[in-house]
Amino acid sequence: MKALLFPGQGTQKIGMFAPFVSAFPIAQLVLDEIEDAVSTKISNVVENGSNKELSRTDNAQLAIFALGAICLNVLQKEYGLDLKQQFKYLAGHSLGEYTALYASGVFNLRDASRIVRKRGEIMAKACNPNQNYLMTNIAEKMDITLQSLGAFTLNNESKSIRRCGKEVSEACEDKQKYVMTAIVGKTNNDKPLFEILENLVNSQSDQLGVCVIANDNSNTQIVLSGNMDTVKAMVMSITEKYPALKAINLNTSGAFHSPLMGKSAIELDKYLLSFKNRFNDPQIPIISNVTVTSIRDKDTICDELVNQMVNKVRWRETIDIIARDSDIAEIVELCPGHVLTGMIKRDYPNMSVISLETISQIDDFMKR
Repeated sequence: MKALLFPGQGTQKIGMFAPFVSAFPIAQLVLDEIEDAVSTKISNVVENGSNKELSRTDNAQLAIFALGAICLNVLQKEYGLDLKQQFKYLAGHSLGEYTALYASGVFNLRDASRIVRKRGEIMAKACNPNQNYLMTNIAEKMDITLQSLGAFTLNNESKSIRRCGKEVSEACEDKQKYVMTAIVGKTNNDKPLFEILENLVNSQSDQLGVCVIANDNSNTQIVLSGNMDTVKAMVMSITEKYPALKAINLNTSGAFHSPLMGKSAIELDKYLLSFKNRFNDPQIPIISNVTVTSIRDKDTICDELVNQMVNKVRWRETIDIIARDSDIAEIVELCPGHVLTGMIKRDYPNMSVISLETISQIDDFMKR
């Protein structure tokens, strides 16, 4: 058996639809249905737009989901891949969780497209509407892998999210004082970076304001988010105590998926209600970003997606569960990009990992 992973924001690139659309009729049909559902020609942005335009949160999220949906349909309808027969688990990093839910049959294509588009719009306007979401070339510049912005620890109950939204409503009026910063590297301690820094972050956050761990991505990578001054103070404390670590500011338009996203979570919650009755139980278990347990019941989907906005992405733990499962012989990442496989290879060098981001790679995978 295998596990199938879906990447999040930051993996988009200009021209990524063209190879699949030109090679497979089903790819164009899927793209047409997505664009019709959201009344947006995302293909124009992907094929003819600028990197700046594509990197905009609402465009990037829809484009990445669209390519994932295209590739899933190509694998299933052109190559005859049976997902239930091949994959024991699905998992997606932040935005990628939506693609995983679509792959598992929770959403139909039109509903999934609308939900992803709305999520992107909500996040795009949160706090700093005029800034770009993520510097997509940062991983190349720093020779590290920075993945999509994830979520934060608040509370797993929707009522707590609603309280949070009310409490931070005034804070979001100041649109220039939020930041997200990646902390990467190794210390002399053998523990994962999250375990080393968790207590330090929590203690300072209580004293100064909002600074939380957004993504626990791997043994050597976390992302912080919150008020600019609080995060800056935290970064200074971390780098003074652990000089081997690097801090990299992400070009975001707000403190995404932190408690400061409470109002956005409420908006998403309201939007999801109109789709809830059409959700299906997952055909393949999906490992939750929030709880690191298998999502198996359609009735938990809304809470999962709403809570994901204000909780950290527990990706390191997700991969640990998959890698330690004796039934899993291989981990597969579906396009775009190979960000997730890169992180896995560093933490689990003996694990069989493959990324499917080109037609030739898909061909080779299906011929085995």
